[in-house]
Amino acid sequence: MAEDPTPTLDDFDTWLDRQEQHRHDLAARLLDIIMDTLTTAAVGNAVATPYQGRRRDSYTCPGMPADTTLPYGPSVAAMLTTIATLIDDPNPTADELKDALDDCMQYGTTTADGEPCADGLSNLTQSDCLIRVAPFFLFNADDQQITQACAITDPDGACADAAIRLVDILRALAQGDDPDDIMDNYGYGDLASQPRSQVHADGTAEHTLEAALWCLATTHSAADCICAAANLGGHVTQAATIAGMCAGLRYLGQPAGELPDQWIEQLDGLDALMDAVAGDEDDLPSSDELVDEAQRYLTGNGVDKDLDEAIDCYEEARTSLRAEHDTPTAADLLRDADICLRIARIWETKAKETHSAFFKRTYTNEAEALHCYVQALDAALTAADLATDGTTRRQAKLLTDQARVGAQRIEHIIDTD
Repeated sequence: MAEDPTPTLDDFDTWLDRQEQHRHDLAARLLDIIMDTLTTAAVGNAVATPYQGRRRDSYTCPGMPADTTLPYGPSVAAMLTTIATLIDDPNPTADELKDALDDCMQYGTTTADGEPCADGLSNLTQSDCLIRVAPFFLFNADDQQITQACAITDPDGACADAAIRLVDILRALAQGDDPDDIMDNYGYGDLASQPRSQVHADGTAEHTLEAALWCLATTHSAADCICAAANLGGHVTQAATIAGMCAGLRYLGQPAGELPDQWIEQLDGLDALMDAVAGDEDDLPSSDELVDEAQRYLTGNGVDKDLDEAIDCYEEARTSLRAEHDTPTAADLLRDADICLRIARIWETKAKETHSAFFKRTYTNEAEALHCYVQALDAALTAADLATDGTTRRQAKLLTDQARVGAQRIEHIIDTD
């Protein structure tokens, strides 16, 4: 039986390119999902706001009113608080979620205008609770976590079952599952044939979820779905928010999912919505802080020793370093080269880890190490070109030599194995 040929450096370069493109594609897909979900939810909320509490068929909502801007309401602000908290820590405690929600209500941290919500938590209904916990669909949250999150504003647990169902449905939509199959799987298979007179947006969790899904099942675009919910009468802001959320995922990347430009342009609070996802640059840890954190993971100083966590911290430090200056200086490039060297050495350490006799060596760790050494070499050489003093040139030469020796060492390992 012929042995597999030893991989070449070109093979590793191709593999790294594929991995990087795969990570980029996944990140872009996730960002599309988050932004489409939040935007259609917020627009749905704003579009329905003028009609909240009005009797069905006493008005007609054609969409976003012309020549005006409308903000999203407290339920969407609470939803943004949840997603910002989850992005910071995918497994927050109930107390952490409540503290973040308190900050939203008392200080307006995620409201459209930055102002506090006058009525605070006391005015949030069951259906508001559904909206608040909906972002859990993006994370690996279990039913218990969702139930605990609901209990912050719904201690009786009246909306927990509906919230769990909504999170599951949103996950299925995000995964591209067939909408008809989703409806069948969660007991809504006959909903599309149900007459409008039997659909009620009364503020309760079960009825609001059912109303939103009815709108999704009986329309063919995100805009029409939002308008259908806004015209139901009663608690239409909540119904339209959830309907918009579902439609944003149902039609993700399709022409039917595109809302009119006017609707988005007239949404007051779009910047706050984007900040909840992207975060505020002022809140990001500095590159020095991230390097220190990486060192703690390497040494086990106050945390469990973890090489993968150290690599993640160093990579975040590089990202933070690039964000600190629009145009990198020689000092920035020296710092970047030093961090790349640190990452490369960790990958080398991982390559030396003992494996079982059945382990098939793939040279993945060596390839990552080589990639980082090459990045360090590029940064150090560029720093040398930008250097204006002898000290910087000497530092650049030292890092250049270290990176070159490291790359040669890895190449030798690959060539001789």
